[in-house]
Amino acid sequence: MDVITLCRRAHGAGVTLTAEGERLLASPAGRLSDELRTEIKAHKPELVQFLLDAHATTTALIEAAMRACDHHGDGEQARLEMRRDCLNTPPHLQQDLLDHFDKTYGSRSPAARGDKR
Repeated sequence: MDVITLCRRAHGAGVTLTAEGERLLASPAGRLSDELRTEIKAHKPELVQFLLDAHATTTALIEAAMRACDHHGDGEQARLEMRRDCLNTPPHLQQDLLDHFDKTYGSRSPAARGDKR
């Protein structure tokens, strides 16, 4: 099973996965089924790396969302709500939203994106 599928399954079970350094946290852990817990343990290093990478994606997502706010002339309240919405977007969905914002409101330069393409 790949990490995105695992994140989706955890999210569907009402569990939030986060990485703190090399630690992987599941909250609330009581919602994990034995099967999902076993899969998460089996893929812990990949999940930790995915979640750490997602932090950079979250930062880029917020920047893109602010470009959307600039485009629409949004005020501070709308900007705060947009930041909150970005932070509440599950990690496995953030890249799609970032791609949408980049396509709609202009993307960052490849160097700013950290593209290795």
